[in-house]
Amino acid sequence: MRYKLLLLLFLVPVAILGQVPTPQALPGDTALFSFGIFADCQYCECSNSGNRFYKLSKIKLHNAVHRFNTLPLKFVVNLGDLINEGAASYDTLIPILKKLKHPLHTVYGNHDFLLNEEADKQVRQAWGLNKLYYSFSQPGWRFIVLNANDVGIAAYPEGSKEYAEGNAYIEQLRLNYAGNTNAYNGALGTQQMKWLRKELDEAARKNERVIVMGHMPIKPTGNGSNLWNDRELEVILLRYPQVAAYFCGHHHPGQYEESDGIHYLNFLGMVETSITAFSVIHIFGDRIEVQGFGREESRVLPLLRDLAPPVAE
Repeated sequence: MRYKLLLLLFLVPVAILGQVPTPQALPGDTALFSFGIFADCQYCECSNSGNRFYKLSKIKLHNAVHRFNTLPLKFVVNLGDLINEGAASYDTLIPILKKLKHPLHTVYGNHDFLLNEEADKQVRQAWGLNKLYYSFSQPGWRFIVLNANDVGIAAYPEGSKEYAEGNAYIEQLRLNYAGNTNAYNGALGTQQMKWLRKELDEAARKNERVIVMGHMPIKPTGNGSNLWNDRELEVILLRYPQVAAYFCGHHHPGQYEESDGIHYLNFLGMVETSITAFSVIHIFGDRIEVQGFGREESRVLPLLRDLAPPVAE
C-alpha cells in the first residue's frame, strides 16, 4: 500500500504536498528573464527527523521540475545539499533533474561532499562541474556561484591537511567568540576571494548587475549557520554597487534582510515539513520579483544601488 501511495504521488505532480499554487500574471512591465531556484532538497531514504521529511524530498523535487518545465525559464539553480547522505540518493535524484528542460546550475552544499572520491567524481561529471566556484551570465546580469566549503571539514577526508586547517579555523573563531563555529559551516579560501574580486571587477567594467549565490548565509550577523568568513565576504560585496543580491540556502527556516542596498535572501529548505518550497525569480529593470511556491514567500526586491565604479578600499 505504501509503495502504491508513492507511485501515485509521482504520477500526480501536485497532489498531497500542500497544493503548489498556479503562477499568477505579474502586474506591471515584462520581466527581462526568469529562472527557477530551490535549496536543501536533502533527500535520502531515511526516517523523518523532526520537521525533515527526507523521503518526501524526491517527490517535492519531481513536482518542482514539473512546474519549472511549464515556464519559460532561462535556467534553474540548485542552492546545495541536494542529498542528505549516500551516493544512492543521487541515483534517485539525477534522473529527476535530467528531465529539466532548462540548464541547471549547481551550488555545492556541505552534505553534497559526503561521498567517496569516485562517487563525487561521477556526480560532478553529471552536473558538468569542472570547478565548484564559477560564473555565468544573462544580458546585463552576472551570476557568481561560490564554494562555501572551500575551507572547512565537510569537503575533506579526516586526517588530511585541509581537514586540519578547517579545525584550526574553527578554533580561531571560538577564540574570537564567533557564533558560527559549527563544523557544518565553512569559508571561502584566499584564491577564491581573489577570483571573486576579479569577477566583480569584470562585472563593473561591463556595467552588469550581479547576483552572488552560495550555500551558506552571510546575514544576519551572528546567525549560527553563517559562512565562517561572512563579514569578510560582506565587505567585498559592499564595495561593488553592481551587487544586487546574495542568494543562499543551508539555514532551513529561511530568512531575509536588506542591508546597505543588498538583498540577502536565504531560501527555505525543501526538505522541511511535508509542504514543498521553491521559487521562480523574475528579473526586471528596476527590481527582482520572487514568486514563491509552497512555503516560500513571494516578495519584491527593488534594485536599490546605482551602477557605479567599485568603492576604493
